[in-house]
Amino acid sequence: MVSARRMHRWRPLSGSKPGRSSPVMPTWVKRMLAMLLVAFTFLGILLPYLWIQAEINEASAERRTWSRILNETIEEHQALQFRLSELQSARRIEQVAIERLGMEKPTQVIHVEPTLH
Repeated sequence: MVSARRMHRWRPLSGSKPGRSSPVMPTWVKRMLAMLLVAFTFLGILLPYLWIQAEINEASAERRTWSRILNETIEEHQALQFRLSELQSARRIEQVAIERLGMEKPTQVIHVEPTLH
């Protein structure tokens, strides 16, 4: 004997050919499928969004690192430019000539007339 519950689940579709029955999905199955569809749609949107946010965060961190390196390099360049201008100054050249090369300031000025041949 077939239970009433089982008969309720399976009934022929209206408009189907006589003698041929096809199963009809119970309401809870339809709801479950609808919830699964909503969940997969939600995940299909959420996961790419989270992945893009992670990529953006990684790119931002890399940009901050390169920005810091650039600022450090600019500061080093400015310090080297200042040091170069110090080394090329007339006072520094005179100091090196006296201290390292043992030269002295001239005490007299010698004027030489060019000769014409």
